Amino acid sequence: LLRKLAKNGDIRVKQSIIYNPKCPNDLLNKLLTELSTSSDEFAKRNVARNPRCTPKVLKELVYDNNENVRKNVARNINCPIELLKELANDEYGASRENVAQNPNTPLDLLEKLSSDENAYVRCAVAENPNTETYLLKNLLNDYDFVRIAVAGNPNADENILTRLADDNHYSVRKNVAENPNCPVRALRILSKDDYCVVRKNVAANINSSLDILIDLSKDADPAVRKNVVGNPNASLDLIKEILSDEKMVRYIINDNEYNLDTYIHAYLINDSKELRRLILDKIEDLKLESAFENRKKELSELIYKVKTIKDNDKIDVNENAYLSMLKNLKSIEDNLAVLSKEKKKKLSSTLRIEIPDTDLLIDKDDHLEIREEFIPYLKYIDFTNVSKRKLKVSDIDFRGTNIKINPQKVYNKDLRFAKFDDDNISYQSFKGCNLIGTDISHEKESFDIEKAIINEETKLSNELEDKLK
Repeated sequence: LLRKLAKNGDIRVKQSIIYNPKCPNDLLNKLLTELSTSSDEFAKRNVARNPRCTPKVLKELVYDNNENVRKNVARNINCPIELLKELANDEYGASRENVAQNPNTPLDLLEKLSSDENAYVRCAVAENPNTETYLLKNLLNDYDFVRIAVAGNPNADENILTRLADDNHYSVRKNVAENPNCPVRALRILSKDDYCVVRKNVAANINSSLDILIDLSKDADPAVRKNVVGNPNASLDLIKEILSDEKMVRYIINDNEYNLDTYIHAYLINDSKELRRLILDKIEDLKLESAFENRKKELSELIYKVKTIKDNDKIDVNENAYLSMLKNLKSIEDNLAVLSKEKKKKLSSTLRIEIPDTDLLIDKDDHLEIREEFIPYLKYIDFTNVSKRKLKVSDIDFRGTNIKINPQKVYNKDLRFAKFDDDNISYQSFKGCNLIGTDISHEKESFDIEKAIINEETKLSNELEDKLK
């Protein structure tokens, strides 16, 4: 289909094809070469920024008369060092800026660009995580936006951050307070800052000592006090003191920045049934919020803990009880322990364990994903009642499982590099499916997967020909 479109399509269609992940390499290279010699500026710009563009094609574009084409070459992750060196001398500032941002730019070029006459180029050097400390020091007296980038760089050391802690621009101080390398002495200075956003970052910084957090716990701004509660260095007594204030708890519940650990603390510390109900409602309302996707402690586990605590309202809330509840009530780990035990016994895959969707799956708003910790044990899990609609199946080995997949209903119709047994697939249609690297071990001679795919492609080709006519 893509080959037919490339043959009959205009230049805009070809530009779309080179960004199609299914485009085969031979066709891609042919189109990249063709478009790179086009008189169309936008076509060449799209070629130059294509992440699959080869160094050979980029080399042809590095001397293009159009500065926007050269700029895109400079930011391409496939741009070889020899071309980056050429573009580091480009007369167009945006090209040099993109060289400074490119993760492949070597240190000697970053050093050269750190003294560039263009401040935006120097700022790009300051933002590059590969820029070493000695170069960052040379930028400490630069413009505000350059110093802001220096303050946020992961290679900024204690000396740099201590110096910038007294900077006259609040955004510089804000980034210093947020930097995980910031020393305690700098955080102590910043904890007295006039700007709330600076103090807020100090309260969240994992290097803030308990005495700093105690001072910030009395801050007039509730956003600062909230971050103190979420800091791992805050003592339980300090957390209790902050969350004993009903107004503070209500602020946390209504705040748009979510922290489930803080909700747990607030629930344990307050006896108000109204507040407890508000906290439980808030947690359950946020089940699908993307803010929790990368949480170390998944939402389902924390909800389980809260509900367990809720069922025992008479419990004496002290430090031991708190630690016990927060650390030991792990429904997901209990399931994993059972699965590990079954795997060691080498039990037949027909013996399967049913796991609730809330424990097995992560809801990513637009699709579902199987939790990474369960992937090694899929053959021991009963998928009969597990939701498969919009389920991400790419790159997963389902052989030996009892899962039933409809190719049209999985997430993005994406079956790339997934592995299945014949019984795992409902062969309704592969139309529009991405089957790159898909492995289906089929025992039923009555069904030919390759033939089915070819039939689908034939249908698509016939539909295309009808439209072209």
